[in-house]
Amino acid sequence: MLVAVEVKNFRETDSYNNEFQRAVGQYLLYRDLLTHSDFTHQLFLGVPMEIYQSFFSDAAVKRLLVELKFNLVTFDPETVTLVQWIPHNTGNL
Repeated sequence: MLVAVEVKNFRETDSYNNEFQRAVGQYLLYRDLLTHSDFTHQLFLGVPMEIYQSFFSDAAVKRLLVELKFNLVTFDPETVTLVQWIPHNTGNL
């Protein structure tokens, strides 16, 4: 299986809500394009671990991610390392 990751940094200059809205729209667009192509990629949204632990811990954000079947991967931007893979079907959001 191949994996495609859309990385979002959630810059401090934008509100996290605005960044999240853009990330959701891009993720859904990319997932739709991959679904209707010959690629067998599984799409993940990459977010910094700090943002996952703060903004993504909100109940409304979690509910949306579950309903839209988002796959996530968290990373440490300072060490440029992956921290955790979170496929939508694990229930670990």
